[in-house]
Amino acid sequence: MKNDIENFLCSLIEEEGIGSIYERFMLKAFFEKLGTRYPFKNVLEYGCKITKGYDNLSFMNDKTVTVADANIDLVKERWKFPSRPEFSGLDIAQKYDLVWNFALIQQHPQMLSKMKDLSRKFIMIFTPNIYNCGTPFHWSYHFITRTPCNHAEQGSKTLRTLNGLKKLLLQNGLKIVEYGYIDMPPIPDIGFSRAELRRYLGWEKKEKEIKDKPSAEAILGQINKMMIFEKMNLSLCLQSIVAHHNYIIAEI
Repeated sequence: MKNDIENFLCSLIEEEGIGSIYERFMLKAFFEKLGTRYPFKNVLEYGCKITKGYDNLSFMNDKTVTVADANIDLVKERWKFPSRPEFSGLDIAQKYDLVWNFALIQQHPQMLSKMKDLSRKFIMIFTPNIYNCGTPFHWSYHFITRTPCNHAEQGSKTLRTLNGLKKLLLQNGLKIVEYGYIDMPPIPDIGFSRAELRRYLGWEKKEKEIKDKPSAEAILGQINKMMIFEKMNLSLCLQSIVAHHNYIIAEI
């Protein structure tokens, strides 16, 4: 199943950039190790607007997985991998060992209360890292284009920091057991795609300019080359400059 997941993630290059594919591979590796550090048998991703639920594939080999979202019918319809999780709306009532969310809490901090109610043991949260060196480029993009931010970077700036996340979870009576940074490619997290910029500038690619999709082997090779920071034993201070996301794991 591991190779199937890798090939599937590489196939997403048609709709996602290499930065997003890299992010998925880093989450895949992280989640594969997570089960060896913490005991959990079932998982709920509460709100999968950004991930489309795909990042749960690493859990689905030996755990029960549910993905819940306000637009769950659309998530279910667009699901492309043969193995399928349980699909649910956000009005779910069952409890899970691990409840997690990717890049939504900074926009909807009130979601934490519901996540806490749904968890019998662990809560895991990821948010965009505001200290990443690409943040000024993101702000500049919206200042220059005068466009509203509809990216994950909108919402609370405080909750895009580890200290802000810690404070939120502690205020909600949770015990923090692990925190850090993840997703550290050697490219800044500018938050917007080149396709967005081309559309704004009127530089849409013509059909003849669109290149053939690279092979899975080529994508995997590129991702491996991009893992230079992930393989280094960087201090948290240095990680904060290059990491695209913060993460925190807490216990009920």
